Amino acid sequence: MRTKDVENIELTMPAQPELLVLARLHAGAAGGLLDLNVDEIDDLRLAVEELCLWALDQRLTKKELLRVVFSWSGDAIEASCRLLGEDGAPIPREEHAATGPSALSERILDALVTEHGLTEEDGSWAAWFRKSRPTT
Repeated sequence: MRTKDVENIELTMPAQPELLVLARLHAGAAGGLLDLNVDEIDDLRLAVEELCLWALDQRLTKKELLRVVFSWSGDAIEASCRLLGEDGAPIPREEHAATGPSALSERILDALVTEHGLTEEDGSWAAWFRKSRPTT
């Protein structure tokens, strides 16, 4: 795997579904740094969009932010997605109704990544996935 001495890519953007194309672009850049093939990059792009949709909340005021972080080591890439307030601080767990993915999103993520979930980090929710490269 080629990483060009980059260990992660982070994107913070307005938490608006119509801007998720930015997360997809960053997923493609991360995949390129890791020498993923076209199909693996397409899977990564789709998975990060599902991850972001999972992290978004229906009560958005369009002032919230969405932070997406791609990191990698060895033969795997990980992505996490977290909803932030307009000040950039994580939205407390009690204020963000994280319920998990829809049944369709769950099936899509199951097909695209090795594992995924929802975890609590510093009192707020973060959605994540890990995609391992197939061994040859």
